[in-house]
Amino acid sequence: MFWSHKSKDYKRTVLFPIFWNKKTGTGEDKKLSNVIFPLFWSHRSKDYEKTVLFPIIWNLKSPKYKSFTFFPFISKGNTPDKTKKHFAVTPLFWHFKSPESSKNILFPIFWNKKTGTGDDQKLSNVIFPLFWSHKSKDYKRTVLFPIFWNKKIGTGEDKKLSNVIFPLFWSHKSKDYKKTVLFPVMWNLKSPKYKSFTFFPFISKGNSPDNTKKHFAVTPLFWHFEDTESIRNILFPIFWSKKIKTGEDKKLSNVIFPLFWSHKSKNRKIIMTPLFFLKKTETVDKFSILYFLFRKSKEGTRKSTSIFWPICEITRDTTLVSFRFAPILWYKKTKEYKYFSVQPFYYQNKSKEFESYRFLWQLFTYQNYYNDKKSINFLWRTVFFDNYYNDDYEFRILHLLFSNVKKKGKIEKSLFPFFQYSKDSIGNKSLYLFFYFYNSYRQKIPETKEFYQENKIFWFIRFRSNEKWLKKKGIVYTKD
Repeated sequence: MFWSHKSKDYKRTVLFPIFWNKKTGTGEDKKLSNVIFPLFWSHRSKDYEKTVLFPIIWNLKSPKYKSFTFFPFISKGNTPDKTKKHFAVTPLFWHFKSPESSKNILFPIFWNKKTGTGDDQKLSNVIFPLFWSHKSKDYKRTVLFPIFWNKKIGTGEDKKLSNVIFPLFWSHKSKDYKKTVLFPVMWNLKSPKYKSFTFFPFISKGNSPDNTKKHFAVTPLFWHFEDTESIRNILFPIFWSKKIKTGEDKKLSNVIFPLFWSHKSKNRKIIMTPLFFLKKTETVDKFSILYFLFRKSKEGTRKSTSIFWPICEITRDTTLVSFRFAPILWYKKTKEYKYFSVQPFYYQNKSKEFESYRFLWQLFTYQNYYNDKKSINFLWRTVFFDNYYNDDYEFRILHLLFSNVKKKGKIEKSLFPFFQYSKDSIGNKSLYLFFYFYNSYRQKIPETKEFYQENKIFWFIRFRSNEKWLKKKGIVYTKD
């Protein structure tokens, strides 16, 4: 814990870890150091003195600089010739000065900074939040927020100057560019590519130096725009014109409202007036008079002509012909299909699988399903007769009033209400007489060779059946 050493020109004493003392030299060369850890540090020699009472007091003196700090509130220091110094009262005021620069801060209101000398001098000032300024040899900026902005960059021909008085005035000026705005009334622009003047909202005029691009507007009546590719003119609300001037993409459009519309290009032409309409392209050709009175069109191989459209129209194509005079006459023919009608008297329909003929709508109908059947019916199948190609047939009047049927192995005959008889290919039979006064019933029992049979009168009185005989054979029959 304790060390001590002493000689003619040297002395050292340590009481670990609290106290350190060191002394070297004599007379003017004497050096003395003391430490009382962790609060006190001291060092003293001919040209240097340092004293620290941690963390509050810091005192320094040397040939280059001397300073005193009472942390964290006050700090002050300077060089012997006072060319470099500082003073701070935290957190309100800071002052720093050297031969090359100076800074002053009055927080949070004022900032001042100055660097350099002569032509290299730079000066900045802030009065927060209203005023900002910065000035140097080739740069100057001043802001009075939120009303005024001024900026200057460069010198001589390279000088650029900007000014804003918000929200009414903007200006920017340089060697090749000038812009002035008096909002919202006046805009003035000048650049190597374009110059223009606008007095809003009435007049605007501008052009490029070689006049290949220009505009002129007298709002809201007239607008003219022109460049190397196009010209546009508008006389509102009567006339519109647009022209693509050169090359294969040359186009011309004109409108005289509401009487005339036109558009023309290499592969397209459209003209429209209240009297007629015309459209031509590489694949479409259309023309009409009063839209409905007469119409003619061609789209690819398809051609169509109409009078009083859509009443009368004829259409032709490589695989199609159609005609109508609505609502009476209709005709259409394709490779797969054909129909013809004179309404309401006659209708014919034919395809590869089917043909039909109708008279007076559904009064009489004839149908032929190729390789299946031929059918004749009256009054929506009130009376109909189907004759199949496999010799089956079906004839009915009001379905069961009279029937004579042989179809898919089943036979049916009826004269309602006196008689109804049916039989199928597996032996099932039924017979009804006098509106079900008497009925006979025979039905195959599934998974056997036997049949269930019964006879009834008055719909529900069964007087004969083979049910007991079936039970003796171990067969149980359940009616559906």
